[in-house]
Amino acid sequence: MEELSKLLFELSNEDRLRILKILVEHQEKMTALSSTLNLTVQETSRHLARMAKAKLIEKGSDGAYSITPYGSQLQEILPSLSYLIRYQDYFMIHTLSKLPRKFINRVGDLAKAEFTDNAIRLFQQVDSLISRANEYVWILSDQALSSTFPLLMESMERGVEFRVVLPADIGIPEIPEERLPDFGKFRGKLMEPRHLKTVDHVVILSETEAILVLPDLDGHLDYTGFRLQDKDGHTWCRDLFIHFWEEATPVG
Repeated sequence: MEELSKLLFELSNEDRLRILKILVEHQEKMTALSSTLNLTVQETSRHLARMAKAKLIEKGSDGAYSITPYGSQLQEILPSLSYLIRYQDYFMIHTLSKLPRKFINRVGDLAKAEFTDNAIRLFQQVDSLISRANEYVWILSDQALSSTFPLLMESMERGVEFRVVLPADIGIPEIPEERLPDFGKFRGKLMEPRHLKTVDHVVILSETEAILVLPDLDGHLDYTGFRLQDKDGHTWCRDLFIHFWEEATPVG
């Protein structure tokens, strides 16, 4: 624990984190770092000495500093910490613990997520996602989102693939029969439904964006969560959906 405390102390300084970020990209000499970071040479020298002692960086024979393999691997972990710190209020009442471990280890991929703390706003983002989809819409959800039915029908009419994973014991939404879309005509073509015993997360994605909802501490889904439009965040959500898709049982 003492070594961890020392490391966290070294990483707790914003200027040292800025230096680490620069050196991940390329080697740099002290005077250039000082100029880039708008620090005095003395301040820069002190930071570099501390980081070198902690084996985060090293000085080459030409006087340029570079990140060590150890420092580079630590840098891979920092986005996860940054993500959790940025949304600490959310994670006071929501949990990652129901995710497979391999996705928790990659949670830094969500660092560019856009937080939505309003369920109505999130449903609007879902509608927008479906409307813009050109290739596919995949939905993992604890409930059938009846408000999206017309949009899903329209998307499949234009050739968009639809995959959905729902709980095995899900009920039929209370919608007048004449208003229920005829999803059956797309079964085996563009639409494929599957069931899981329980669904603990919401993942909704198209080929360009994704929506992620994590459970609260009691395991409930309140439909506040994250919108991902960057490559890393989208790939994380796509991989998570595929993980549960492969575990799910085809319907009928």
